[in-house]
Amino acid sequence: MLTGIDEGDGERVLRVRVHEATIDAELISALQSVLDDVEHGGIENLVLQFSGDADSVTGEFPPLLPGPARSDMRYFARWDEMLSRVSRLKAKTFAAYDGRVGAAAVHAGLVMDLRLSSARARLSLGSLSEGRFPGMAAYWLPKFVGLGHARRIFLLGEDLAAAQASRLGLVDVIEDPGNAGGGVLHPPDPGRLLPAGACGSGRAGQGGPVQGGNAKP
Repeated sequence: MLTGIDEGDGERVLRVRVHEATIDAELISALQSVLDDVEHGGIENLVLQFSGDADSVTGEFPPLLPGPARSDMRYFARWDEMLSRVSRLKAKTFAAYDGRVGAAAVHAGLVMDLRLSSARARLSLGSLSEGRFPGMAAYWLPKFVGLGHARRIFLLGEDLAAAQASRLGLVDVIEDPGNAGGGVLHPPDPGRLLPAGACGSGRAGQGGPVQGGNAKP
């Protein structure tokens, strides 16, 4: 995980780039520290960017059952607690997807104000039987995509291109595939995308989308 702070339209932007395949307990602790900085450091914008590639997934959950890859019995409770903190931030929040990203990355996006994507991104959503939507994720996904779409994802899993994810309401903005980066996501200028005072409307638990699918802020 890499972090950096810059200025955007006079506002401080904290960018967190996640490249890890699995969101483990150590990474959750690191993200909790990031939230401390946002809450107490005068940060107006938080960008959480998940960057995978064509062959491997970034931002996946560990196995559902405890074991060597998930020794922390409270892992999923800590994950939900961390996302609950994100949903209550006064800062504007953005999730950004590039390449192939997993269910944990998508779950994180549900509590953000805006969900951004490169044209080449794919949202790889495994099924419930694979342990891909634990805890509050199974509650909030139908609020964004509608009960029918959520049921299919829970039972069968999905591998969504950016355009498909946008139609379902899981992505709000897709980077122009004709840009100089060839469709690779460039970190956004938060002030351009979301004006001051507009945060909270797109977040799960904070007046976010209602059930029915394709509901956006």
